[in-house]
Order: sequence, then C-alpha cells, then structure tokens
Amino acid sequence: MLDNDFEKWGSGVHEAANGEWKVAKIHHLTPEENRGRHNIYIDTLDEQGQRLQGQRLHWGWDGGGAQMPLNMDKPAGEPMCNIPIFRGQVIYVSMGEKSPTVVGLHSMHGDELGPNGEIWNSNGHHSFYIAFQKAGSVAPKKTCPCCGQELA
Repeated sequence: MLDNDFEKWGSGVHEAANGEWKVAKIHHLTPEENRGRHNIYIDTLDEQGQRLQGQRLHWGWDGGGAQMPLNMDKPAGEPMCNIPIFRGQVIYVSMGEKSPTVVGLHSMHGDELGPNGEIWNSNGHHSFYIAFQKAGSVAPKKTCPCCGQELA
C-alpha cells in the first residue's frame, strides 16, 4: 500500500510497460522509526506477499551515471537491503527493466520532532521503506466441488 502522501516527500513512481514487478509500498519513516538515519530500506515480495530472497535491486542517483545492481541478501528480521542517502543525492530504485522506478528519494526535508521533542528527522536525516512485489495474479486454490477439499 503506497502512503497517501509519498509525493509530499518528493517521491514518485514511473511505471513500466509489461512489468513483472509493482511497487507495493512506499513509506517515509516517522521520527520514531527513523531515529536520525538517512537510508532507503528495500524488500522484495512474491505474489502472495512473502519475502523473496536472491533478487537484485537496480539503483542510482540523478547525475550519478548508470544504475548499479545491489544484491538483496539480508537475513530475516531486517529489510533485504539498504542504501545510504548522502546529502545532495536524489536516488531512484527499481527491480530492472520490467519494474516501476521509484524516483525523487532524498533526505533534504525539514525537521520533524519525535514524541518528546527529539529531532530524529532533520534536514539530511530522513529515510524511506520501499517494497517491490512480483506482479501477476495469484492462482486460485482448486477445491473439489463435492466436498470442498483442496486439490493438488
């Protein structure tokens, strides 16, 4: 589910024709989630929404040249990969040619205070979470019309 306000943060999605992937989620981390970091955290999911290991993310930044592949191989319990956002970078990420590209990811946003006035999201210290999901329909389960038992 895309955050309703992801465009507020300067992000956008360039769709791909005949895509094998879709963007399932873009989320700007709240101050409590971020705690002063400046990263893009990325996961890949299969059609059913389960973690899909072994993929390669393509990413780069405006004015930075060609996309660079990045293995998505972090263990369970953390996003599959992360990219630090350095001051002045505007980063884009995709799963390759048959994937939408998320663009406009940067950390140069204003201060956001945490619950007790902490400045955990400050200019240069904002982070995002993105989930790419395999596109395509999920095959419906086949059941026996007589007894309702699932068929192989």
